[in-house]
Amino acid sequence: MLAFIALAIIGWTVTTAIRRYQRGRYRRDGSALLKNLWENYARSGDGAQFAQELVALMRRCAIAGAPQRVANGIATATLLSALQALDSKQVLNVISLPELSATLYDPDAPPLAKDQAWALYSCAQRWVAKGAPLPC
Repeated sequence: MLAFIALAIIGWTVTTAIRRYQRGRYRRDGSALLKNLWENYARSGDGAQFAQELVALMRRCAIAGAPQRVANGIATATLLSALQALDSKQVLNVISLPELSATLYDPDAPPLAKDQAWALYSCAQRWVAKGAPLPC
């Protein structure tokens, strides 16, 4: 009987560990993709493309993190609110939301400066590491 209980506990522990590992996969993949995105930006210097790809990656991470909440998609404003909530407005000291929106949607807008791109990148890294939480 004791052996059966020990096997049941070991089985439950292994199953729980596997599920936890699988649930966190989007964080690991998102972090790696974000790093790759930053490296591409560092090579090309294209701030507009960086901003667009960053928002797309954030959207993918948010959907992977909470698929039941975001079945119909996520607005860019919601993603930016999530960054703002996480970073206590430090990102907004470097780039305003209207500037970022212009960079994303206006082809004539100036691209992101390197410090703006870095602020977005570092905040997005922390956001993905925390599980891509969305504001309620």
